Amino acid sequence: MKRLSVFLCLLLLLVTAPADEETRATQEELRRRNIYFGDIDGRPSHELSEAMKRYQRKKGLTDSGQADRDTLRSLGLASRAPDEPPPKELNWPDEPVLKSDERLDVQEAVAELVAETGVAPESIQIEPVKGSGGQSTRKNTLRSKPTSASQPASTPLGRSRSVSAPRLSLANPDELPAQIHTFVKDYVKAIGRNHLEDELEFYADSVDYFGSGRVDRRIVEQTLRKYYLHWPHRSYKLVKPVAWQLQQNRGEIVATFRVNFSLRGSKGKAKGQTENRIVINAATADPRIVSVSERRVRQ
Repeated sequence: MKRLSVFLCLLLLLVTAPADEETRATQEELRRRNIYFGDIDGRPSHELSEAMKRYQRKKGLTDSGQADRDTLRSLGLASRAPDEPPPKELNWPDEPVLKSDERLDVQEAVAELVAETGVAPESIQIEPVKGSGGQSTRKNTLRSKPTSASQPASTPLGRSRSVSAPRLSLANPDELPAQIHTFVKDYVKAIGRNHLEDELEFYADSVDYFGSGRVDRRIVEQTLRKYYLHWPHRSYKLVKPVAWQLQQNRGEIVATFRVNFSLRGSKGKAKGQTENRIVINAATADPRIVSVSERRVRQ
């Protein structure tokens, strides 16, 4: 009961906190960079803090979620003293760089998919991320127009899949380490190509996609098309041995690995290193990735 009272008091203070011009300016700058999509009201919020963390991670700053001096200078909201060094941030463009820099608005993605393909909405598999009140915590970040004829050619969304992705067999434990390494190596090679089907062949019919909840593979395809357009020149190199763990009770393999990446597009270029985590459902005759996530590694 005491904890509940403290929580309610804190919530009341948050709701009634006076508007602050610095906070308002921060909200505006993060909105301009397509990172924050909440109200421009000058009030702190969990959504603003999470947007701040995403911006800080993207820039290589400490992801505290707080408007510290380096973050304010990076946003252009604080001037630098003559003898003060510039913030140690990544010289990346304002465009989203990593796939994890954006969160899907799943409902918008479903509507776009329905308009593009004519499939029934109820046939599209989604399992959204839920907040404390049972509501989706996502905000819109993908605002691209539906795929047009000017975009790279691809087979239609919703096509039947082949079974040509690398195989893993839990029945041969002695061969499993080499099979996992080959799977990851081929996956890293595929994500650097501009052949969408090569990457899609590694994904299951629904995927827990970069923290956006479990979404239909057709939404993954739709999202990848846009990412390929943003960054048509991509290079990835596996730089660390693949660490893996077998979750026998679930029939899944969790693989963790690092890659160096280099991206180039019409609006800039970026390079760095990420730690990647994929979960492979290896309990079937056709193993596929059911979860994918990444984080930028400070170097």
